[in-house]
Amino acid sequence: MSRVSRVAAALTLALACGAANAATPADLHEIRWFVHGDLLDPESGRDLAFYRAILDDALADSRVLLEGNQGPVDRVCCSRLVLEEHAPGVTLATFGSPGDGLDVLDSGELDAITSAGGSGSRGYLIDSIADCNGSGPAVGCATFASCGGPPDDDPNRFMIVTLDAADSGALGMVIAHERGHNACLPHVSNDPCELMQAYAGGGCLGTEECDTLRSARTTSGDACACHVDVALGDDATPEEDGLECTDGGGTGVCSGGVCGPAWSDAGVGLLAAGGTESSSGAATDDALLLSGLPGGWDELGALGAAIRGLAYDPDAGVLYGIEDATAGGDVLVEIDPATGVVTRTIGVVVGHDALTSLAFDPGTTDAASDDRLLALSSDGSFEDLIEIDPETATPSLLGPLDWGVSGGFQGLAFDSERRKLFASGYSIDGLWQIDIESCGAPYFCRATEIAGIGITRQDPSLAYSRKTGRLYQVGRQTGSRILYDAIDAATLTPRASVGIDGYSSGGLAALPMPEPAPGLALLSGLALLLVLVRRRAGSGAPR
Repeated sequence: MSRVSRVAAALTLALACGAANAATPADLHEIRWFVHGDLLDPESGRDLAFYRAILDDALADSRVLLEGNQGPVDRVCCSRLVLEEHAPGVTLATFGSPGDGLDVLDSGELDAITSAGGSGSRGYLIDSIADCNGSGPAVGCATFASCGGPPDDDPNRFMIVTLDAADSGALGMVIAHERGHNACLPHVSNDPCELMQAYAGGGCLGTEECDTLRSARTTSGDACACHVDVALGDDATPEEDGLECTDGGGTGVCSGGVCGPAWSDAGVGLLAAGGTESSSGAATDDALLLSGLPGGWDELGALGAAIRGLAYDPDAGVLYGIEDATAGGDVLVEIDPATGVVTRTIGVVVGHDALTSLAFDPGTTDAASDDRLLALSSDGSFEDLIEIDPETATPSLLGPLDWGVSGGFQGLAFDSERRKLFASGYSIDGLWQIDIESCGAPYFCRATEIAGIGITRQDPSLAYSRKTGRLYQVGRQTGSRILYDAIDAATLTPRASVGIDGYSSGGLAALPMPEPAPGLALLSGLALLLVLVRRRAGSGAPR
């Protein structure tokens, strides 16, 4: 039976039953948390509630990493890190004395910090780490537990994590990494997305690593609502994206093995043009499907041509792509979002054979007459912003950008709610806004860097989802390390970056998944198209 037939059969069953498979209880790691007293400053709002919120966000990030799919090398892992109460209703306590210096871990101070709180699994939040048992500086430090014995928690496991990690958006990854050490997982150096990389990695775990981590549980409870076959020792796989799920008393949809609200990143499916190899310059002739919450991807099939840009029209349900040509002009094509196959050649974009990106502007009315595609055309120095008629592929010059970025802009996305055009490239902070209204008066189009966002990526791709009001970016950080970013387009605030399995990126488009109706696992339309092809199939060094 083909993959499409297998999934179609599964869809029929899901629609009949109206829910995902029965969930298996998760292995919980209950950790009792402490924050050093010198970090508290109630007058500025830095009280225990402030740090509790930081930990809540970090543990939610760790859940996406552990339970979610980060790409082909990853195994979804039904292991969840949670806060343990010190006393009923008390989930965070202080340790240390003001001015004792233990807010910065230095040589010989491990025992002084970890003597607080007795036995059991403990976490300590401090300012920074200068030395972790002879190594440093770092953003995390942990007991490397001895292997063997019963699967339940060793009574004396601890981790020390830092505000440095929180400031860089990596605290969730650091906590999951250090808990891996608590479970006797060593450092690894294979794929850059692996959780146990000596330096900031991602969330990828192998089968044996997942089993070892799950064996270090303290108890069981909750459930991995979007996992299939999650018994210890089995090779777990994520449920289909878009399947209805229930988690924490709320109803949502599955996204790469994680249950999330339908209005959140879980409600978005991303289609990328890329190569399954992560080296720069690889042929971007494969269609890849990404899950909007954890960023993991699967190969959908061959595009049939190298695609440099993707853009989606949510009103017409049309996916456009720019086919890379060697001379005479690149080609505007239409792509089936369910199969990744080029279904129609619209025409040659005459005079532009170096288009790097594509975005869709629905115009200011509901009529198709003011729809347009926006693209960047590179001549090797300054890039030109052009508009393309989606019906004829006819280009019109809007103007050259007034700022040349090293390597150029490869990502382009149009925020249709606020009518803002964003570009991404290899620069200080990574994300820029292009003022279309400035084009032609004066001649250059004004490009302004979004300061402080800190998502610098090489060879990035960018997309916007009208459903979530968010921007999505995939790009290389260094070498073959690939990061996935979700950014609130209104506040320009990024969610914590996710390290995913590598691929070469040529374009990205956000495809909305309709919310499941009550009693149904999936709706018709795009969710059906996607499910028919879905698989079953920084800074500092964590120690």
